[in-house]
Amino acid sequence: MTTSTEATDQLATYESAWTAAMSQTVHTLTAVVRLRHPTAGQPDVAGFLAQALAHVTANTGGIEEVVAGRPGSWEADLVAQLIAGTIGEDPDPTEVARWRTAPVVVRLNVAEYVEDRLGRPGLDDALALIGQYYDALPDDAWESAGDIQQRDLDATVERYTTAYGEFATSFEGAVREAAATVLLAGEVPVTVQVDADPWSPWWSASSETGAVTRSTTCDEGDHLAFDLWATAINEVTMPEITVVFSTQPNANAS
Repeated sequence: MTTSTEATDQLATYESAWTAAMSQTVHTLTAVVRLRHPTAGQPDVAGFLAQALAHVTANTGGIEEVVAGRPGSWEADLVAQLIAGTIGEDPDPTEVARWRTAPVVVRLNVAEYVEDRLGRPGLDDALALIGQYYDALPDDAWESAGDIQQRDLDATVERYTTAYGEFATSFEGAVREAAATVLLAGEVPVTVQVDADPWSPWWSASSETGAVTRSTTCDEGDHLAFDLWATAINEVTMPEITVVFSTQPNANAS
């Protein structure tokens, strides 16, 4: 729960950032108005504002996000009209993306995708299944059951590690291919953050655990990042990873 002191500090931080941003914006716009074109003279300030807002809209997700702080006000209506006049009232996502200037970060946690989104068993589940299999054997069933169990455990870890790594590589390639179709090449950096560790504690992802932040979702506000994520994830296939038990050796029990 936020205390009154914390709330006061947060408000002060916000107001300070607002004041600094306002000062910087006023300084920039004043400089623009004072510019002089060598032949046309007075610059097209209205066009400058329209283009700037179009870039901001593409960077933040959409017109709704730009005017969300005070929807329905006359200021919000005019700003929305200005943006819509530049990029369209219901623009194609590809067209909006071409106004993007902010870096795009697309994230994937393979273990989370497999376990949470696909609902498949993760590495821990697979190793537990192997343990249950061998635990259920009679004590005198196999002379070398321990060695065989360890071999199965090691092989399963290797299969998961390989499959996750290959999936991560394919996903990154698909993201970059999708980005190339909607972004002006070289002008907007696209970063793909992938955690392909099958041991990743994605359910408690944080800087302390070292796991990559949870996979990109549509709830984060960056529609372009999620569109790239969704496009890429539909282009690659995560193979089923089956648990294979070694062939039972001859029983040693008499």
